[in-house]
Amino acid sequence: MKKKKIRWLFIAIPVVLIAGAAGWYFLKGSKVQAASGEVIQRTAVVRRGTLKVTLSGSGSVYPAVSTDIKVNVEGTIKENYLKEGKAVKAGEVLLVLNKYDYDISNKKLQNTLEQKELAYRQQLKKNEALTVKAPISGKITELFVAADDEVNTGTKLLTITDTSALTAEVSFKNTSAQSILTQQVMLHIPDYMTTVSADIISIQQNADDVDIKLLVKNPGSLQEGISVWCEAESFEKTLSSTTGTLKWYNQKTVYAQASGIVQNLNIELNQIVSEGMTLITLYNEEAEINLRNALLQVEEAKYNIEQSRIDTDQYTITAPMDGYIISVKELLVGDSLKKGDIVCSFINTDEMKFDISIDELDINKVKEGQPVIVTTEAIESTKDDPITGKVSNIALKGTTSNGVTSYPVTISIPGRSELKVGMNVDAEIQVVNKENTLLLPLEALQKVGGAYMVWLKTTDDSRAGRAYTGETGRFTAATNTGETDRSAAAANAGKTDRPLPSNNRRFGNAAGEAGEALRRNIGSQAESGAAPNSRGSAVRQQIRPGEDNYYQGAILVPVETGLYNENYIEIVSGLKEGDIVILPQQSAGTAAPAFEGNRQMGGFRMPMGGFGGMGGGGFSIPGGGRP
Repeated sequence: MKKKKIRWLFIAIPVVLIAGAAGWYFLKGSKVQAASGEVIQRTAVVRRGTLKVTLSGSGSVYPAVSTDIKVNVEGTIKENYLKEGKAVKAGEVLLVLNKYDYDISNKKLQNTLEQKELAYRQQLKKNEALTVKAPISGKITELFVAADDEVNTGTKLLTITDTSALTAEVSFKNTSAQSILTQQVMLHIPDYMTTVSADIISIQQNADDVDIKLLVKNPGSLQEGISVWCEAESFEKTLSSTTGTLKWYNQKTVYAQASGIVQNLNIELNQIVSEGMTLITLYNEEAEINLRNALLQVEEAKYNIEQSRIDTDQYTITAPMDGYIISVKELLVGDSLKKGDIVCSFINTDEMKFDISIDELDINKVKEGQPVIVTTEAIESTKDDPITGKVSNIALKGTTSNGVTSYPVTISIPGRSELKVGMNVDAEIQVVNKENTLLLPLEALQKVGGAYMVWLKTTDDSRAGRAYTGETGRFTAATNTGETDRSAAAANAGKTDRPLPSNNRRFGNAAGEAGEALRRNIGSQAESGAAPNSRGSAVRQQIRPGEDNYYQGAILVPVETGLYNENYIEIVSGLKEGDIVILPQQSAGTAAPAFEGNRQMGGFRMPMGGFGGMGGGGFSIPGGGRP
């Protein structure tokens, strides 16, 4: 993987360098000549533009989706459609295995299920016997058990009698069945001295006699055991029968069909019940367990069959989604495969990914979803038509090497037909893209005390050559000699020539420190009377701009700054568009140096982390060149 690069882009109206001071010298007929190696005054104009900050890196692309195709059953190859690099659709058949063993196994599973279902039905019938229901409608005429009684199979529980009808059997002597002409007879009940009609429900010739069975509807008071006889019409006479006894026509004695304890007794003696009504509930723990076990065995048999059906699907291997077949194993029809064998790999290139490493100082500037511009030398068209991606993942754990920690950042990009797996690509994460903001070359900044300041060109002669004191936003005159009048300086400190911008007040304390630092430098050099050293000269050059000084016609003003890249910085307050500032001093004929983060005398020392958004790298300006 290529080493991570960080690039800073700035798109704006070109910052104009004004050689005003040099022109002034030439117009005035100064002896200063550019060719002589003398210094000239360099300036820049505050302009509005777009500040872009990017983080760069490179990596190798890989598919977002990739998987190994495995065989999940044992078998021999019947059909093989695998081919290296082949494009396939989701569900397309890749490999077919023979399934002879499956057919035999499935038949056994079907037989097992049938056996389990029979066993379950038998146990269910036994459990249903624990609930005793009325076989007919009628009256409970006998009850042989009570609650909590333990009963066994065959125990007599109760008797139900249908009291709405009775029956009687009588005979007609010395006659034939054909002589009885009607299906009804008159039934005489001597004990009640009454006669009721009765229906003949059966008739049978028995030698010289005729036996008949009668059905009598109970008018309400008839009971079993009453004596009766009847008369029947014949051809020319009335036939009289022998005497019979009334019996209940429908009476059932209920017996226990299973063993158990009487848990619920829902009836009492002489109670009228309806057919199908629950009369008694028995409890048998073993029967409950056996039923549950039988049901589980049926469910297990069904599951085995369903699993077998799933397994048979495994004999046909299909593509999981649209994509390409790679890393194909050499296989022939008839080859044996076992469960877990990998036959090929599958990738989907609709989305590709790659990873870049980002330095620990920059990782917190990266956010998921940030746009990424991607190019690759392997695809010429990406130079003019780059691929647009996004940050899809930021690793929580980094890798440390030689005391520096970097974090993998994953970039997602849409796939292209010409973009192959493993190609190297370059990425620029768009960290900052701030438009229509005031911009200034970074080297124009001076740091005095705790404030950031710039030399601002002014046409007001009364303000030129003044230094910012930091006291309520005032400026005082600076001298060119080594002498100083402290009382005069104190008097001048109370005068207001340029107010501190209101939106820069939060820098007031730091600016005050800067003003105090200026006064200390000036005062100490004047009192000592000693020749200034190189540092003292540089300080005087910054803070005491006389008529022939490099900073002629400028004042030192504080500024509030925002985001920046390696070459340009955002001005939040303190300057306005069109203001001209003086850049650090440089000998004539020397190319403008690139800004160095640790510049101390000509510019300022840039702390690590600085203003935010700084990462290092190069920059570009539309139209080329440097301000």
